[in-house]
Amino acid sequence: MLVAVKIIAQSALRGNIDGPGELQATRQRMNEMSIEDSSVAADPPGAPLHVLYVDYDGVLHPDSVYRTRNGIELLHRPGHTLFENVPLMEAALEPYPNVSIVLSTSWLLIKGNYEHAKSRLSGCLQKRCIGGTFHRREMRKTWFESIPRPDQVIRDVQRRQPARWVAVDDCPEEWPTWVRDKVVRADPERGIAASEMLEDLEAKLLREFGGL
Repeated sequence: MLVAVKIIAQSALRGNIDGPGELQATRQRMNEMSIEDSSVAADPPGAPLHVLYVDYDGVLHPDSVYRTRNGIELLHRPGHTLFENVPLMEAALEPYPNVSIVLSTSWLLIKGNYEHAKSRLSGCLQKRCIGGTFHRREMRKTWFESIPRPDQVIRDVQRRQPARWVAVDDCPEEWPTWVRDKVVRADPERGIAASEMLEDLEAKLLREFGGL
């Protein structure tokens, strides 16, 4: 019998997040993290950081992704393939050569490896990648999984402090009001291939990064 385990990490309720003391200590450790960590790249001195946070499941392909005995598979979606929307993402980003990508996907937890997650993208998108929201040297996997996706992204924003940013994600959790205009809510069934979602992505990229 095929045994499948959902890749997408199920977020815990906000009440399960570690207390303020541990949160402050974790943020301090994250700020002190060496740039030698393979998941963080050094930015050119003085260059403003412009970031697109990218989820995989429900964004670059439908969200029905499972880890099976045969590896990582997209199930119950005939006619669809993993990373089928990568060309759409490449085209959407093409006008913005200075926009970097930070991975905000549960694929970061597979092997606990940012490089493994990045390697699934096209070469064009890989060149834009500068890191992920999960850092295996600084975070416990179980702790990271307990944090809702919006909080994972916002904590990374607070650490990296990009001048401008946008996030594209299909997570069902509510994003705080003050960041909702930066978030593209992808269609879990089609990802950014859904016309209204692609239009929203293009509009937010233009608003945040156009003319820079």
